[in-house]
Amino acid sequence: MRWIRQVTGGVAAFQMAQLQDLLATVQVRDLPDKWRWELNGSLEFSVAAVRAHLDASTLPTVASNRLPTRLNLEHKGIDVDTIMCPVCQRDVESLAHILFKCEVAIAVWGRVANWCDVYMLVFDSYGEMTQWVDAQSNTNDRRVNVDAVCCITMWVLWNFRNSMVFGDPKPKKDINSKHDRNWNAWMICPLRN
Repeated sequence: MRWIRQVTGGVAAFQMAQLQDLLATVQVRDLPDKWRWELNGSLEFSVAAVRAHLDASTLPTVASNRLPTRLNLEHKGIDVDTIMCPVCQRDVESLAHILFKCEVAIAVWGRVANWCDVYMLVFDSYGEMTQWVDAQSNTNDRRVNVDAVCCITMWVLWNFRNSMVFGDPKPKKDINSKHDRNWNAWMICPLRN
């Protein structure tokens, strides 16, 4: 093998030896190329399988409780100045606290319930909220609307928390909807059809 730059020693020589050991077992055959995917049990590759794997294993989500709250950071061994909620300073900053139990979150959810003209419980967890959403949804359109309102509310609460922690400026308004909706009717009450 000819290399553009000679491997002279040190770390590069060690890495070259490792690479050669790995490639020693590789057999190249004169066959058409084919994508293989071994992480989901099937050997067939698909973009959907990659996306599902990435979503399940790397992306922090509310459902997996992997967002970087102060409590989660401390559990990972990351030194944080305090684990108290940056918004209310009254309880440990867990995901459930910042999104559902903090006095600010409770007030926001109350206003959202008022705006949507629904009776909304005080949730203790994301699981309780999703059960409530499912119970409120008697049509697919209503389910989409309730889910959208709840996701946006959690996003706003998380962004508010981040602005308290990092001093970020207020988020810019961005309205990007795939659905054709009457915006004025949505603003009056998003759950009415």
